Amino acid sequence: MKTNFLTLPIILFFMFGFSFSNPSSSEETFSTNNEVKQTIISSITFKIKNAGIGVDGSFKGFKGTINFDPNNLNGSNFDVSVASKTVDTDNNTRDNHLRKDEYFGVEKHPRISMKSTKIEKTDDGKYKATFDLTLKGKTKSVSFPFLYNKTSAGYTLKGSFEIDRRDYGVGGSSWILSDDVKVYINLEVKK
Repeated sequence: MKTNFLTLPIILFFMFGFSFSNPSSSEETFSTNNEVKQTIISSITFKIKNAGIGVDGSFKGFKGTINFDPNNLNGSNFDVSVASKTVDTDNNTRDNHLRKDEYFGVEKHPRISMKSTKIEKTDDGKYKATFDLTLKGKTKSVSFPFLYNKTSAGYTLKGSFEIDRRDYGVGGSSWILSDDVKVYINLEVKK
């Protein structure tokens, strides 16, 4: 019996699709604790390998408060979240699958949240944030460096970190899904 080696890649293409989407941004306006109106343009994206193929995705529905002052790091804090149902990998079939209980469980866990526990300046002029990341009802501490740039309208914050999806019960024991997920955060805060 002859085996057609092109069959597996074709099946994988239709099952998981290829995603080359551009990171999406969303804009939210809300009041912070000190009642100052902020407009935050957010880009929350992630990268993971599925069956050895890189998949990009993003989240929208950004909410929360950002109080960052490079001259007062003890008074600075972040308490933000995104809507888990907005997961977008540029493949509707896959996105609907990711909303199920085995992955993000969006019915029971509608938000993915991050709350800062410590913000400090590093020796290289960057900043380092430690957060409690709550995903699918599980909270773990994550730390990562980020860049701060002052702009004429406010400032930008950019950083990234890596998590193990299994720490949060995302994807069960899938053997084709990588355990490591890289998350990228890009925020533009306008006052």
